[in-house]
Amino acid sequence: MTLRTYADASPKDIRMGDIVGARDGVFTAHSDAEMDQWGDYNILDENGRYRAYGPETRVTITLDEDTIDEW
Repeated sequence: MTLRTYADASPKDIRMGDIVGARDGVFTAHSDAEMDQWGDYNILDENGRYRAYGPETRVTITLDEDTIDEW
């Protein structure tokens, strides 16, 4: 497992399994980011709650580089 952290990332780059640090805390993404009809990116967290972030929002994404080919 090779973990890599990307600071100042766009929420559109969030993928299932990523650890995300955002203005509302740290969570594990249980879905890929999907844009809604209002232009926000929605991500399902480990509690079954959707979190929405505008395209101008910046997040920190930690991911396992060894799984990057699975995208």
